[in-house]
Amino acid sequence: MTKTYPLCACLLIAMFGLACFQSAVFAQPSAVIVTTLAGSGTDGYGDGAGTGASFNWPTGVAVDSSFNVYVADSDNHKIRKITPGGAVATLAGSGSSGSADGTGTLASFSYPKGVAADTGGNLYVTDNEVDNNAKIRKITPEGVVTTLESAGISIGVAVDGIGNLYVNSSNNKILKITSEGDVTTLAGSGSNGSANGVGTLASFSYPKGVAVDIAGNVYVADTNNSKIRKITPTPSPSPSPSPTVAPPAAASGGSGGGGSPAPSRAGQSQVSRKKGKSSSAKKSNSGSSKKSAASKSSGGKKSGGKKKKK
Repeated sequence: MTKTYPLCACLLIAMFGLACFQSAVFAQPSAVIVTTLAGSGTDGYGDGAGTGASFNWPTGVAVDSSFNVYVADSDNHKIRKITPGGAVATLAGSGSSGSADGTGTLASFSYPKGVAADTGGNLYVTDNEVDNNAKIRKITPEGVVTTLESAGISIGVAVDGIGNLYVNSSNNKILKITSEGDVTTLAGSGSNGSANGVGTLASFSYPKGVAVDIAGNVYVADTNNSKIRKITPTPSPSPSPSPTVAPPAAASGGSGGGGSPAPSRAGQSQVSRKKGKSSSAKKSNSGSSKKSAASKSSGGKKSGGKKKKK
């Protein structure tokens, strides 16, 4: 027996379900809370906790797998580190404009702009020197700074899951730097423009920001074109299947099905001849044996038939 419900009850249930759906899908903006992690709000330099620290024109920011935040403190010529608790310290940079490699504050930067972190905790910094000889710098978790590549004026930098770097250069190109240090042009003709296309058939106009997702797609802030561009990786050609070689047919080996290969005709004739010879030899041997036995038998009878004279 089926139960029936009043129409008003059905409407209440439907309205309740719609309200739950709307609250789940359309979250209220008031749930988002903005706080200051670090920085006094006044241009300057100083390590410390939270708002007790100060920065001077911070430009790039990145986060590692342990939730440490790294800042390209551009006008201070330093790379700063902020722990999840808000403690600010200088990871690398002397504070004077320069390009010296070294450890910690023995290294120097010149208006660093972009920063990215890989899965191993290494940082990559676009160091924009005033002499238009910008470099890509690498900082290990221990603070050791080395120079990877000169790439012209560059602001954006991104790193994928296997250590490839993506940077924009001053000649309207997006460069790819492999973990082995090989530099190639991922996209961009080098001419100022906004054309879509494959690789160097496309064009940009002073691109600045760059990011890469887990699938290898690269996103570019094409500044003078006021566009966000997407670069998709070209799929690798699938290898052609190798030809299938049929196994040699096995000779029938009786009811068991696993016999040895059948001999050739030449082999068969040789075997037949050998069998013939063997049969002939057997017949000859058997004939000679019979004759020998018969002669022995007759000889015995003759000697036995004679009587001894007295």
